[in-house]
Amino acid sequence: MVRTLKNNKAKRVTRMIAASTGVATEPVAQAYIGIVSPDTTFDLQDETGWVPVEKYSAAMKIMDGEVGKLGDVRFIETPNAKVFEGEGASSIDVHGTIIMGMEAYGVSRISGAALQNIVKPLGSGGTDDPLNQRGTTGWKATFVAKILNDDFIGRIEHAVSS
Repeated sequence: MVRTLKNNKAKRVTRMIAASTGVATEPVAQAYIGIVSPDTTFDLQDETGWVPVEKYSAAMKIMDGEVGKLGDVRFIETPNAKVFEGEGASSIDVHGTIIMGMEAYGVSRISGAALQNIVKPLGSGGTDDPLNQRGTTGWKATFVAKILNDDFIGRIEHAVSS
């Protein structure tokens, strides 16, 4: 996937993190971003060349959910990564790992309230809550996400160890 992104002239997303004088830190080159499931992370950690975030020289430059890097990709872990359950050979689960470069996608607001938090205090239910025991809170959000350049994003479908 990295080769494809490079050949498609996709720019790397992150900036360089230089090595520090700390013990056992490693520089982190500019990189593409990978979105992985926890099961995929488990397997990546056994790969030669894997660098966990604990060995980055500057912890403050770690992205939310980032777990490490391998080659030209820094990986962000999420339990929401796509898993095609039972879709592989012998009905194994197929994990979808997204690798992307800069400007692969864009996010925009929809006109109106982008984020709304709604709170109904105790007793606001009227006769449905005669003892004033229930209150609720919730939120709703609107936004648009769109792939801007298919050449700058791709999905690797793979199995994971059990």
